[in-house]
Amino acid sequence: MSMSYRENLVRAMKRNHPEFIPFEFSFVAPLAERLKKETGCDNLEEYFNRESYHARMGIKNVAAAPTRNPNDYRRYFAALPYRDELIISEWGSANRPGDFMHFTHMESPLKNASSLRDIEKFTEPDVDAPYRWVNARKQVDKLHAQGYAVTGFSGHTFETAWQIRGMEEFLADMYLNKSWCECLNARIALKNLECVKYIVGAGADVLRLGDDVGMQTGMMFSPELWRELYKPWMKKYIETAKGINPDILVWYHSDGKIYDIIPDLIEIGLDILNPVQPECMDPFELKKKYGNKLSFWGVIGTQTTMPFASAKEVKDTVKNYIKGIGKDGGLCLAPTHVLEPEVPLENINAMMDAIEEYGRY
Repeated sequence: MSMSYRENLVRAMKRNHPEFIPFEFSFVAPLAERLKKETGCDNLEEYFNRESYHARMGIKNVAAAPTRNPNDYRRYFAALPYRDELIISEWGSANRPGDFMHFTHMESPLKNASSLRDIEKFTEPDVDAPYRWVNARKQVDKLHAQGYAVTGFSGHTFETAWQIRGMEEFLADMYLNKSWCECLNARIALKNLECVKYIVGAGADVLRLGDDVGMQTGMMFSPELWRELYKPWMKKYIETAKGINPDILVWYHSDGKIYDIIPDLIEIGLDILNPVQPECMDPFELKKKYGNKLSFWGVIGTQTTMPFASAKEVKDTVKNYIKGIGKDGGLCLAPTHVLEPEVPLENINAMMDAIEEYGRY
């Protein structure tokens, strides 16, 4: 191989004749534990790597260090009978154990907010504190020296907002209390914007942005509302990132069917669309329509192919995506979600075998 994983990923995402198909995948904890038992190997990354250079994992992530000053959000949940079971996130949303696998029930601290003042006085975490990012450059430099491509996620906007306020409450606020939405969005986005600066300034190759704003059948709320409430912030993130490093690659994630906003994302400077769920968006259609402007990261179905196809079907699907969507670059192959407990070992092996066999240009 004449180029590192890092060089190859950048060339692939810029649609500039890479040597091989880059890829990534990860597991939910129950699946990881099952696979460790089935394989007898604790290091699953090494287990699934293949012999050839191009079929070995080469993408790592840089993130903020843990906070030294966690906020105490327990007062928001004091009336809940199961308050002692809650695991509270850095942004104050809480999860309690569910009764199926790794799924949990979410509790939102501002669910009962009754005024804009309740939104304004909510305490933010220190995700943008300099001490949390002071070692980011060293982390990136070390990974680059090892040949890895490095990504960094600056934080959700819509998802963090609805988790704080409550899904139903926040969607209602979009129509009934828009100033509340705007206030909460701004407080989150200004924090994320500082994280964008740290990630890009540290030398990461890919800045990850995004929110799940799509359902299987269409947008979760109207494209017009997305353009009003979220497009300006996404544009600000991208402009800020490319102002620091014009060569930074910007990645946007949303599950679901989001055809309506893809032209908007291209307009504001997006480079990479993730995850391109094949159950509700056609990756081949997107390649044909936008392949000269966008690269695609994902495309392997985790609702269909990975859990329920045969190993041969998995291998054939991966081959077809490599040959079609990966033509001339523009594809980082990945399952469209963290692999869930139903995925058999044979199907992950089949995916890796296909990458090894067909993943060279």
